[in-house]
Amino acid sequence: MKRIAVTLDKSEKYLDKQRLIEGNNGVKRPIDGFYVKDINRKSSVNIVYFIANLDVSDGIENRRYIIIPMMEKCKRVKYINGEMIISICGYDYQIGIYTEV
Repeated sequence: MKRIAVTLDKSEKYLDKQRLIEGNNGVKRPIDGFYVKDINRKSSVNIVYFIANLDVSDGIENRRYIIIPMMEKCKRVKYINGEMIISICGYDYQIGIYTEV
């Protein structure tokens, strides 16, 4: 029996542009990016969608983005050539790597 060892990349990943993504309650929300929360079994992961708001409270020279989590969803993972990939709005994003043990 083959086993795989996975390494998740839990950093924030930004989408190519802001997208409207439907939540579990049926409401579409604008989303800027996502990060991986954890893995479910071996074929899916929990991801958290977020929006990034610009914070200029410290002035123009100290601008930074504030990450606001909007919703959590479960996405199916594809294992291709050592990469773990999920698809969001037709675009593929790498969320980690795997090796067969």
